[in-house]
Amino acid sequence: MSVKKQPNDGGFSVLRLANYIAEFAVMPVIFALVFTTFIARTYGIPTGSMGPTLLGYNREHRCRDCGYRFVYGVEDASPEPGIQLRLPKQLVCPNCRFAEPPDPRLLRKSPRVRGGDYLVANKLGYELAAVAPVLQGHLGPQRWEVVIIKDPSDASINYIKRLVGLPGEKIEIIDGDLFVNDRIPEKTADAQQSLWFLVNDIDHQPRGLPRRASLAAPRWQAADDAAAKIWTTSGRVLRFDAADADSPAAIRFAGPVQDFYAYDDADTQNGNLHTVSDLKMEFVLVPGRVNPQGRVSLTLSKRDDVFTAVITADGAVSLERRSRQAMEQGQGQPQRLAEAKIDPLTTDEPRVIGFENVDHRVRLFVDGRTVLTTTPQQYQADPQAIKKAGREPAAPIVNVSVAGLDGQIRHMKLFRDVYYQYAQFHPSMIGVDRALVNKPGHGVAGNPIHLQDDEYFVLGDNSPRSKDSRLWTSLGPHLQPPYDTGRHTLGAVPADQMIGRAIFVFWPAPGRLFGSLPAIVPNVGDMRLVR
Repeated sequence: MSVKKQPNDGGFSVLRLANYIAEFAVMPVIFALVFTTFIARTYGIPTGSMGPTLLGYNREHRCRDCGYRFVYGVEDASPEPGIQLRLPKQLVCPNCRFAEPPDPRLLRKSPRVRGGDYLVANKLGYELAAVAPVLQGHLGPQRWEVVIIKDPSDASINYIKRLVGLPGEKIEIIDGDLFVNDRIPEKTADAQQSLWFLVNDIDHQPRGLPRRASLAAPRWQAADDAAAKIWTTSGRVLRFDAADADSPAAIRFAGPVQDFYAYDDADTQNGNLHTVSDLKMEFVLVPGRVNPQGRVSLTLSKRDDVFTAVITADGAVSLERRSRQAMEQGQGQPQRLAEAKIDPLTTDEPRVIGFENVDHRVRLFVDGRTVLTTTPQQYQADPQAIKKAGREPAAPIVNVSVAGLDGQIRHMKLFRDVYYQYAQFHPSMIGVDRALVNKPGHGVAGNPIHLQDDEYFVLGDNSPRSKDSRLWTSLGPHLQPPYDTGRHTLGAVPADQMIGRAIFVFWPAPGRLFGSLPAIVPNVGDMRLVR
């Protein structure tokens, strides 16, 4: 009996193989095109305008005196395509202010620096919000997000900045603070965490290497001779023996608190530093002997307002305010703003304490919980009064005092908030209109910007180095027509120029496995969400 051979539909076929190969090759390409066009896209960071939140070309450095590690930017000095890197002339440690030049060998032969961060941006949310306004509050641009935008002068170039102004708002930067419709908006917790910059960390004590007198190491020191008998401040742990003391004994932070960026060349910042009063101290309190009347007091000031948080042995906490003049002259009684209760202070039981005065809001944190805070009615900025004062504020008061207990303070850190600088137009700026030369930038003190119904305002986290909404004057052909007809405001970003929200650094500034190889190895430990 013969058997008829059936066609082998599942057998090998050159045509079928070619079809499979085409599908596997083409479909990923189509998916990638759709993904990058409508959903998300990757971007590289070439400059330091968002540093140290997001890094351009950079190098990590370890301070020779205190051992603190920090990142500094390396500029692309080439006016032509390609990379010609230029090291800063001077590095200054953000923690101990020790100054030293960078190692010039870093740029010999193959540059020994790291490329910028690469991140993923979500484009879909903004696009959906644009076609469905009901989604604007959920998916559209939100204040304090890090965003990708088109360069106002060249639509083929993308910028990355932090979004601070929304449609229809009046924006004005006064004394380093952002005012929106004459009020300071509260930052999101994530944004604020990114915008704290280290001033001092006592876990990194300088060894005492020779240094310039103008760059003396900041430190905590006794406020007077009596306090010097109570406090020991020479090491990584601040110790106090005040169990038998009835009067408070205080230490103060002795050192400049300015908008210095270790990421930038120190020489370029000389003469352009500003006093910063928006501060946060955090530490671990370890009580020893605790008397019933024992108390710890923390003090921060901003201009004429002095705030003190008091923690007593029985767990009662309070927040007080008085004027700086009254405090210095020993006059009047402080105004009590808030009270609360925490667990009592117990011998050898560590307590994590945080105290901050930022954006005209004062908060006390204990063990990760907010226990005291001011209200807008109690503490609110008056932009007109600040502008009228027209002076650099006095150095902030940063004190800790104790009475009625012994103990230690460990891991004391002091941070400052971002300080948005005043800016004006200089004749050296490319494309600047002569009529604007030497005039204030957009949205700075004395020159507020009023955003139209489809416009946004953006700033860089590295304010001294950022060319952002404050200083944009040149317009490309994509924005010139709406500007000529009054539908665009210089310094603003139109809604259709907002590309997306930065969400994740997937390829942090890459380094090398070996000196002669390209910098292609990502620093996996620095992969992070963009906040």
